[in-house]
Amino acid sequence: MELAYAMKYADLYNSGLRASDIAKMLGLSLSGLSRRLKKWFNGGVLYKYYNVLVDVAVNLKTRAYVVSLNQRLPIYECIDMPRPMLMYYSPIPRPTYIAYYMARREEYPKINDVNTSICRIVVSGDIERVLQPIEHYSERKVEFTLSHRSVELDDVDEYIIRFFFSVFNPPVQGSISVNDIANLLARFIPPGVFRNHYYRHVYNRVVKKRILYREPGTSRYCVAIVYGRGIDAVIELLAELYSKRILLGIDQVNFVSSEPAIALVHVWVNLDIIWNHAYSHAKFEHAKYEIYPVKPVIQ
Repeated sequence: MELAYAMKYADLYNSGLRASDIAKMLGLSLSGLSRRLKKWFNGGVLYKYYNVLVDVAVNLKTRAYVVSLNQRLPIYECIDMPRPMLMYYSPIPRPTYIAYYMARREEYPKINDVNTSICRIVVSGDIERVLQPIEHYSERKVEFTLSHRSVELDDVDEYIIRFFFSVFNPPVQGSISVNDIANLLARFIPPGVFRNHYYRHVYNRVVKKRILYREPGTSRYCVAIVYGRGIDAVIELLAELYSKRILLGIDQVNFVSSEPAIALVHVWVNLDIIWNHAYSHAKFEHAKYEIYPVKPVIQ
């Protein structure tokens, strides 16, 4: 029953309802809902997630690399690359690093000297489009929206979206408020300046907040690489994987190419389901995927 309440709360919050309205619909007092929320956030049932739409930033670009090694070596043994904004490591199916860079276009770092005897670049490219998933937890359905506008950012805005992208992928356990983030960044941005830029320039324009429901104890964070004939083929495949519970959750979808489509998809899986050969889905002629269980690399 508790998990059903948590799932319903996430659905109602993401639909735009206020806490007081949600409490009434769940048959709870506002204080009772508040107590449960603290328990759910601290227990890893619910997460506050900030979807960064990096494709709308006019003066920034974000580049992604997936580098696969044939030996268990540090990535710098096979490729000359500057320090990324965010990097993941996966040992399966072979040692693989997934790295993101975000910079102004005129300052963009370059990667050189790939040692092709021990590694290969599986994916590389600028993020062209970002899909924002809209998960309907109670119905086990997912939809996607595309952003169609461009946003000019100043230096403070850029710092803020870098922070959200690098810190909330994967999302942080616990109920972290905007005030908590403002205080955390106070060494670099005065809290009043942070709140002004966040609410006036960033929130709901570049950063979209939503509540994630993730099954406690079974959900494992992964990055999937999905290939398709086009964006629609990728969407169709992701919706099928979600409905069949092969993907328990989808945080964001970053396309480095639209036609043919190549997307890095931040997802959650149940490894017991992944290992169970009896779990299957409809056959897709024009899309395929690979799932990498990952952990962030502390740099």
